[in-house]
Amino acid sequence: MNTLSKNTAWKGRRGPLLLVIMDGVGYGKYKEGDAVQDAKMYTLTKLTASCPHTSLKAHGTAVGLPSDDDMGNSEVGHNAIGCGRVFAQGAKLVGQSIATGAMFQGKVWKTIVERVKGKATLHCIG
Repeated sequence: MNTLSKNTAWKGRRGPLLLVIMDGVGYGKYKEGDAVQDAKMYTLTKLTASCPHTSLKAHGTAVGLPSDDDMGNSEVGHNAIGCGRVFAQGAKLVGQSIATGAMFQGKVWKTIVERVKGKATLHCIG
């Protein structure tokens, strides 16, 4: 996992700094079929040509999801940006808690098991 670290080559800048988060906007590798590249966003094109900028990965392990095949969403991206680091999200949290056994140690799990023991079937889906 990549972690944030200080860029010692960057000396800062005078004046304001603007953070723009564009939900639903993704930059693909190929122009064909890429709605962002086809949109002719003149202002954004001018700004990216004349101002320092970057794009961030907003899916998979970069935002705390189990694998890079997992599509990101607004919530996990905002969590990573707001925290300044990546925390495990959703299915990854569940997978980790099963792997470590932590899921089966909690009060809620033990209560569920006691309630269904000998009386019902517990279905776990996920």
